[in-house]
Amino acid sequence: MNACNLCGGAKVEVAHANVFGQGVSLVRCVACGFKFYDRTYMQPEAFYNSPANDDFAERSYMYGSQVIARQTDEQAPANKVFLVSYYGAVLDQVAHVLGRQPRTLYEVGCDWGAFLRVAHDRGIRATGCDLNRRAAEIAQKRMGLDVAAGAFLALDVPTEQDVVVLFDVIEHIPNPRDVMERVWGMLASGGIAAIKTFYDEYHQTVPLDLSPARHMDRGLKTTGYFDPTAHPCHFDLPVLRALMARVGLNVVKETLDEVNGQVTLFVRRPAA
Repeated sequence: MNACNLCGGAKVEVAHANVFGQGVSLVRCVACGFKFYDRTYMQPEAFYNSPANDDFAERSYMYGSQVIARQTDEQAPANKVFLVSYYGAVLDQVAHVLGRQPRTLYEVGCDWGAFLRVAHDRGIRATGCDLNRRAAEIAQKRMGLDVAAGAFLALDVPTEQDVVVLFDVIEHIPNPRDVMERVWGMLASGGIAAIKTFYDEYHQTVPLDLSPARHMDRGLKTTGYFDPTAHPCHFDLPVLRALMARVGLNVVKETLDEVNGQVTLFVRRPAA
């Protein structure tokens, strides 16, 4: 079992044993409370570049992109208008926290680039990356965006960014402290990061002695949150706040989505 990526603690206790009968246990760091699966269990490059994830990127693009890219929209106009409206509202919130319209923005895990395209169309220098090569290719070739394919920690990334966003990303990454330390280094003095993820307080009541299929049969909350392949990291709100403090980022705003069990943290790199 790997040491805790947040605090370096080596002592862990089992939080949930043999999750879904897959022979892997979710453990809790005794020192800081961070929950995680053994990082040797996950192979993110292989998982996120699997045929299933390539197909998801293609279907997601086809369902929602054309109006953002100012192409003909015949199949799903309501969804595409929603995307522009939704991401526009997110950018409004980002600008409010930052105190001005951002000039530069980087998205970690940008998928096929819907959010980046809306930001680009507002005149923001919007760049990003995605581990899924097919999604990054769509963002580059169809959306006309500056997006790199590959693991965030292995890529050359810009610095002096006004904003860095990670939406539904940090729970997928086995080493969240390393990621947030790099985000700190990317931000300009006074810049902000927006991190959206699941929070454990909402999901911890899900019974894990059932298979995913049995959960579906019983109409229970989604089990995807506990999938050790996709979600190696589990955060409750105090652990998330502590992570940000450890890397030198100050939490300035939190918003809870109590329907989907997600939290968005807006954090700032202190001004020099």
